[in-house]
Amino acid sequence: MSVVKIFSSDYHVFVFISALIDVWLLSIIFKRYSVSFALSFAVFMAFSLILEVNLMRNIKSILLFLLALPYLEKRKFIPYVLMIAAAMLFHSSAIIYIPLYFVLARKYPEKWIIAVLGIGLIIYLLQLQLWRPLIAWFIDTFGDHLGFLKKGHINNSTHGTGRGITQRIIESVLLSVWVLSNYKRLLGKSSENVIFLNLFFLYQVVYLYFSEIAIIVDRVGNLFMVSYWIIIPALICRKRHFSYGLKRFNWYFVRILIILYMFMILAVRTNNILYDYDNVLFNYKSYENRRIIFHLYAVQLLKD
Repeated sequence: MSVVKIFSSDYHVFVFISALIDVWLLSIIFKRYSVSFALSFAVFMAFSLILEVNLMRNIKSILLFLLALPYLEKRKFIPYVLMIAAAMLFHSSAIIYIPLYFVLARKYPEKWIIAVLGIGLIIYLLQLQLWRPLIAWFIDTFGDHLGFLKKGHINNSTHGTGRGITQRIIESVLLSVWVLSNYKRLLGKSSENVIFLNLFFLYQVVYLYFSEIAIIVDRVGNLFMVSYWIIIPALICRKRHFSYGLKRFNWYFVRILIILYMFMILAVRTNNILYDYDNVLFNYKSYENRRIIFHLYAVQLLKD
C-alpha cells in the first residue's frame, strides 16, 4: 500500500494492483495443483470472493502458504517456516500453518476421518456449547484486558452461526460424503493431493466443532477453504475416476447443478449494497461516496 501511494493516491489503483497480484499468484497455484484452471477460478469466485474483497491481508498470507507447499511436500522445514513467517507479515493468523507442517502431509485412515466428522456433526446438530463457556471462563480468569473479545465476539449473538439444518450444513455433509466416497481415488500418488484433502477435512472440522462462534469459523476456516479450489474441480472434471455413486445420473446434469449452486452462493453472499458493481473504465462511485455507503450500511447492521 505504501509503494502504491508513491505514484498514486487513487484507492481504485491500489485495489487493481492488489487484485492483480492475487490473480497472478492464483494462476501459478492453479496451474501447479488444479485439474481445471478455469474451474478453480470459478470455485474461488463462488466460495472465496469475500476473502478477496474484505480480507485483503488474509488472502495474501494464504497465497504465500500455498506457494510454500513444495517445501512441505519435500519436508524442508526451514524454507517452509520462512515462507509462513513472510505470510504472517500480512496476517498473524498464518501462524496456524506452522504446526500443520507435521499434520498435513500424513495419510489418515478413513475410519478416523469419518469418526471425527461424525462426532462433529452430532455436536453441531445438538447445538452443544463447548467453546463459548470455556473461552469466556479463560478471559474472565486470565485476561481482563480481553474483555472486549468476550463482549464483541463470544457473547454477541450476531457472531453465532445459524445452526440446525441450513444450506451450509447440507453443503458440508454432501461434499464430505462425496469426497470420502472417492477418497482413495483422490489420494492418488501425489503428495499434494494428501495436503489438500487434509485441508478440506480440517475446514469441515472447524465448521462442525466451532459453529457456535462464527468469528472462529470465518477466520480459521478461511485458512482451510483453499482446499475447495482444488478438490471441487477434481471431483467435477474426472468423470471416469469420480463417478462412484452417481452412475445412474447424467453426469453433465450433475455438473450443471454444481455450477448453478455456485452462482446461487455468489448471488446470496453479494446481495447487499457493499457489493454494488461499478466498472472503473466507465462511470463509477468515488472512494468518498463508497465510504459513506459503507458507514450507513454498518450503522444499519448495528441497529438490526
